[in-house]
Amino acid sequence: MIAIGGFDLSKTDYRGMIPGIIAALIVIIGGTFIASLFNQTTSGTSWLLTILTPLMVILTIVVLLSLISWLIVATLLKMPQRSRYHARH
Repeated sequence: MIAIGGFDLSKTDYRGMIPGIIAALIVIIGGTFIASLFNQTTSGTSWLLTILTPLMVILTIVVLLSLISWLIVATLLKMPQRSRYHARH
């Protein structure tokens, strides 16, 4: 079982996820294909890079902050378990 956000996901949850994943892939692939048809110039590419670069930087910072906070919480949660274990043995 995989737990996400404290909730266990059952096999039914995974089966219910499949249509959403397929729809997301269709939208992403379709959007990419349509954008590639209309965006054949360098000005279009530079326009996309101008918009997407700050977005990528922001998302990278968010992922790093999430990873750091997860490491801190995981470390703090393991500390009391170690002290209780050594106190009993």
